[in-house]
Amino acid sequence: MKHGMSGTRFYQIWCAMKQRCFYPAHNRFKSYGGRGITICEEWLDFQNFYKDMYGSYVKHWKKHGEDDTTIDRIDPNGNYTKENCRWNTLWNQNLNRANNHLLTYKGKTKPLTQWAREKGFKRGLLENRIRRGWSVKKMLETLTIKKFSH
Repeated sequence: MKHGMSGTRFYQIWCAMKQRCFYPAHNRFKSYGGRGITICEEWLDFQNFYKDMYGSYVKHWKKHGEDDTTIDRIDPNGNYTKENCRWNTLWNQNLNRANNHLLTYKGKTKPLTQWAREKGFKRGLLENRIRRGWSVKKMLETLTIKKFSH
């Protein structure tokens, strides 16, 4: 059955989800299908995916923009299912990655990327401080010194 959606971003998201899970030649397969992430049987049919997700997709992109609307698994180790998927912004989705480095500071646990953003640091600076064995307190409280040339 024709659905008329093949040129849309929504359809492209569905195709990319399938490729990540089922095509070993895909550059992200190792992080998805290669580690057992799959798609529920119902969503292998685009019409079912559309029925379950299109309304919430439109609502999200009207608020955040279509280019910043991505499918996100709530449990990054779980499968693509109606219960485990939502629409998210790229920024928030990156906070939910399975390989995030979580840091606890003053009783709050957040991904390194979020701490970097809140404290005004580049992520790479905090990663370097971790490699050097800095404590979380020292890492987040030590300001960087900018060198100026004359």
